[in-house]
Amino acid sequence: MKKINIFLILSLCILLGGCKSAKEEKAMTREKVKQVMLDYIENKYDEEFEVFGMDYKSWDNGGVETMYAYPKGKNPNYYFYVERTGENKITDDYVIFTMQEVYEKKAKKIIKKYYPNAIVTVGIANSGPVPDNFRPNMDFDKFARYANKSVTFGCSIYLVAESEEDLDEKKVKQLEEELRKVNDVGKITFLGYSAKGFDQYIIHDPFNTQEENRSYSTNGMNFEKDLSWGAIDIEYEYKEE
Repeated sequence: MKKINIFLILSLCILLGGCKSAKEEKAMTREKVKQVMLDYIENKYDEEFEVFGMDYKSWDNGGVETMYAYPKGKNPNYYFYVERTGENKITDDYVIFTMQEVYEKKAKKIIKKYYPNAIVTVGIANSGPVPDNFRPNMDFDKFARYANKSVTFGCSIYLVAESEEDLDEKKVKQLEEELRKVNDVGKITFLGYSAKGFDQYIIHDPFNTQEENRSYSTNGMNFEKDLSWGAIDIEYEYKEE
């Protein structure tokens, strides 16, 4: 009898707890959730942001709410992610968003030595939440210690080339070695175009690729060649030195 009573009490506690959580979530309107997430990043970084879009929690996304935000006054197509998985459980990757500019400058400086007429795009992506104490103006070497374990660094090189055979293997190898020094995990994608296609779809860019933050058109492309190195360490946990 005593065991039954304990079971009933535990069941009642779980039920009441579930009802409470459901009630709290129900009380949070979508507009309120949006404002809570926006307040979080603005207070965290002491900066104003705009919201490009929202994905609210549902049965098919694991109850995760995702905000796409960008710095106020900047291009809305270049946004970063803010995720909310519950009350007081919000993460963001704004530092990844800002550090991408640093990687872009480093990569383009290297790539232009080998392919001065190429068009280059650079991106970085992390495998999980950025440490909460990271800030956009942090020391790059400190960020790099984390990035070499948890961030993938990618470069796309658009150039005039008829086939993969037109790529000088020695030059490609030297380029890869230099880019490896920028980040321990990375990828280079060579995209070769006909001279006409490169001029029409890359140089003149009829689809406003850069403004829209998307890949260039594949019209006129002859081949695509990928090189990659390193791997994300999924067990790595960043700790202050």
